Amino acid sequence: MFQIFGFENDINALIAWILGKNGIVVQSELFDVHILEISVEQIPKRRHPLMAKQIRQAHETWKHLSQENNFQQFMKDFLAYLQDNLQKIKVHDNISSYEYYSCGQPHDAGNGLWRPFEHMQAFCRKKRFDFETVKGMIEDRIYKRLNCECEILTNHDDLRRRDLQKMYGIDFGEPGRRELDIV
Repeated sequence: MFQIFGFENDINALIAWILGKNGIVVQSELFDVHILEISVEQIPKRRHPLMAKQIRQAHETWKHLSQENNFQQFMKDFLAYLQDNLQKIKVHDNISSYEYYSCGQPHDAGNGLWRPFEHMQAFCRKKRFDFETVKGMIEDRIYKRLNCECEILTNHDDLRRRDLQKMYGIDFGEPGRRELDIV
């Protein structure tokens, strides 16, 4: 591999290359040409090549995270990661104020901007865990099927109840603690 600079045509380049030596710069008085030829052996090589670490297979991920202390540490790190990467929304009204985390998009498959589990996939890659296994283990622990990772930090049923309260001015109370339950 070599680079040739300052030639008007290919014949001049060929003549200048023939006159030159391997790995040196040649300046010809005839053509006013500079040639720099580099052989492959002259390119420095890394002593310890960086290899991408492989993602654990599903059964290895399950085996590692099935140990309670490993799962707890993973969830602690993952929740902190989600809090750093999701939008924190603060709601203030006359009665109360609260805050929650959101991905910022409506959870609709037709929404092209919605990227469900984008942060969970990135975190799983970073920790070298199989995404589908981790998602399944989290769903098993919280007894809920997830549509988006923001549902891990935010109870959307509670948000809906608060929206209805604000809209109609009625305190719906907490489920199971109502004064009157309609059957």
